[in-house]
Amino acid sequence: MDVNVILESHVKDNKKFIDSINIFERELRIKTTHNKIISIIGPRRSGKTYYLYSMAKKCKNYLFFDFDSIILKDIDIKEIFYYIMKNNVDVVFIDEVQEKENWHLLVRSLHNKNIKVIVTGSSSKLLSKEIATQLRGRTLSYTLLPFSFKEYLKVKKFNMEDPYFFKKIKDLLRDYLIKGGFPEFAIYSFSEKILKEYVDLMFFRDFVERKNIKNIKTARFIFEFLLKNYGKEISLKNIKDYLMTLNIDSNLKTISNYLYEIEDTFVLFLVSRYSHKVHVKESWPKKIYLVDTAIAKLFEISENIGKKIENVVFIQLKRMENLNPLQEIFYYKTKEGYEVDFLIKESNKIKELIQVCYANSYEEVPRREIRALLHAKEELKLSDNVPLTVITWDYEGEKEVKWWRKKGKIRFVPLWKWLLNF
Repeated sequence: MDVNVILESHVKDNKKFIDSINIFERELRIKTTHNKIISIIGPRRSGKTYYLYSMAKKCKNYLFFDFDSIILKDIDIKEIFYYIMKNNVDVVFIDEVQEKENWHLLVRSLHNKNIKVIVTGSSSKLLSKEIATQLRGRTLSYTLLPFSFKEYLKVKKFNMEDPYFFKKIKDLLRDYLIKGGFPEFAIYSFSEKILKEYVDLMFFRDFVERKNIKNIKTARFIFEFLLKNYGKEISLKNIKDYLMTLNIDSNLKTISNYLYEIEDTFVLFLVSRYSHKVHVKESWPKKIYLVDTAIAKLFEISENIGKKIENVVFIQLKRMENLNPLQEIFYYKTKEGYEVDFLIKESNKIKELIQVCYANSYEEVPRREIRALLHAKEELKLSDNVPLTVITWDYEGEKEVKWWRKKGKIRFVPLWKWLLNF
């Protein structure tokens, strides 16, 4: 069959499908530009393809290609390029762009012709580092994560005017913490079996196959150790000692490489300890957070709501990096060993210190959370204009707090309100 006929059929079928579906509007906002190629990356099953559909639905003169389609398997990128140029379109959308060999040549060539290009790719093959290499500074990358709490409420058709607002929103928040924000679970129903398949795919395809890992047994133990210990400070020695209890000998360099490669899968994030010294920030230990709290359900014996709250706060902060690429997230430890969950930095300025705890009243807020904020404020020489925040389960207020000679104004805000007003 003629290549042009095949391509024509493919793009027509895609347009017909896109026109026929109702698209859920995500919070991520992307401004297309002729100056930059747009790439959308993120974990598996976070909704990247449907996000691309939603962008296409708002365009008039576009072409949509799915490079994972068997129909396009044997068609050369030159043929696709000539077809696009013949159609004189404004925008080209390409899903699973990495499935075509030399995809970057096609994307760069279209960009050189002043055509807007928006691509998505599997986290196993299209990572921000590779995009930067292949497209050489011509791209803006955005990360699409599972549903935020706002999006979750929208899917659940939550009524903000509901007379039982406070009870229902906290019930939904607890549900969100436990079942997570993967779109499939939020829209349909939660399934541990499907969740396990997600995680297995991230491990085998995005980590083992992609990184050509030889010692799968060791890799699996490290992978599961990290997921079980989310929200905790982890050192390379912790992991080495754990492997030794399993009679597995592994050196620290291999463990370190595995950890950074696992982070590439988007199943988890590594957060550094803040210091003015660069080498301290780059060194271990680090804290671990999951891309979605549902993953914890596969590894926890009992639900730990406090850890899930902290994880959800981190992921919400992570979402803000799409809007503010200068934002950085750290944790901080004072000289006395008090820990601040999150230190938010922008450029060279510390913008906020955040603690997270499961508290329904001021009396339930652990004193160590307050001491850590006051000690950190003094050590870091922060002005009174830098917010000190404690995110709680259901306590709201503002207090001038003193601890010995240290003092500061601390804002307490319920998690649901913080997530909705973010």
